[in-house]
Amino acid sequence: MNVFKKANYWTIGGNLLLMVLYTVLYRINGSGEMVLIFVAGILMLHITICLVVSGILFLISYKDQAKYWLLSSLLLLLVGFSTCYAVFTIK
Repeated sequence: MNVFKKANYWTIGGNLLLMVLYTVLYRINGSGEMVLIFVAGILMLHITICLVVSGILFLISYKDQAKYWLLSSLLLLLVGFSTCYAVFTIK
């Protein structure tokens, strides 16, 4: 596996790890609906940033890297909101 493929997988893993970190930190520090809404807002911002980076990379002809950023945003969307909801509904 070449260096660029490893870097692309690090992009996906890093974004998922960042999502886990801020979800767990907010879960430890607080509870309630406001924290859930705040984490959902941060998650939407994170997904939006990933989509913007993917679009920019696609426009400047880094299509292979853009695919991984797009995949990362889709994984954040699927895993993030379900995890966020599950973490904050467990008492």
